[in-house]
Amino acid sequence: MPGGGVAFAPVCSTGVVGSPAVSRSGGLRAVPSGSPVPVSREMPVELHTPARPLDVASVLPQAAMRAETVRLHPRPGSPTCRESSVGGPLLWPADEPWPVCAADHTDVPGEPQPPTAYLPVAQIFTADVPSLPAPSGRDVVQVLWCPYEHDREYEVGPLPVVRWRDSTTIDRVAARLPASLAVPADHVPRPCVVHPERAVGYPGMDELVDSLPAAEQARMWERLEEWEDETGRNYQGHLADAPGIKLGGHPGWTQPPAWPDCPGCDRRMSHLITVLPVVRTDRPAQRFRTAATILALPTLRR
Repeated sequence: MPGGGVAFAPVCSTGVVGSPAVSRSGGLRAVPSGSPVPVSREMPVELHTPARPLDVASVLPQAAMRAETVRLHPRPGSPTCRESSVGGPLLWPADEPWPVCAADHTDVPGEPQPPTAYLPVAQIFTADVPSLPAPSGRDVVQVLWCPYEHDREYEVGPLPVVRWRDSTTIDRVAARLPASLAVPADHVPRPCVVHPERAVGYPGMDELVDSLPAAEQARMWERLEEWEDETGRNYQGHLADAPGIKLGGHPGWTQPPAWPDCPGCDRRMSHLITVLPVVRTDRPAQRFRTAATILALPTLRR
């Protein structure tokens, strides 16, 4: 989210609106960092996540610290509604109303605005990301957001909504996205094809410190300080959560971790997808502002 914070999807695990970020039963399978998910397009070698400059397990031996994620590596293209994409057309049923936002927008001065159509952010099929923890009978997740700023309890930023669908039941697709007024350009994803890749991430420094006993914290700090002195690198920028637009894994918190609970059932939500406005390939360790970190409730895999 611009300037920091996270965006949340406060929805129940009905399998329709809002669902898991990481499955409690299956989860994202542990595979070597840099192993691509099979997709129809060949993934350019430069899009693979480089090996970390340190054996992180030697510093963080706790299995709970490691989390598998799927980096999407979006690149400009012309995806269809039946393909995984970022900012591309959605497989949206023709007889289902397109969601609109009637909330107050903090970045729109003056008179109240008419309802704003949600914009496509990402559409991911389980055929492209088999580890996606889809509810039973669903094979595609769709993430949309209202691109304006929303001032809510946990964060300020675009307001997300999540749909899980069974693509085999959709014969007639909505012809086009409803027209909206001019919207913030930095919250309008450009249509991109994706190149999913499994990667390993570790928690950010704040979450890491909070999760370890005091004695282990001291040993960890000592090892990390020695490594940073020797290499000139740092944990947060070179070893922590995987960068870029990604599914699952550790969120890239831009403030101390603030996991929300679902207002409907009081369960803690999980990380579904992180959206960044830009990824620099020439500086892979550089930290960039997060457009949104969207969380939703976990459900069991089918």
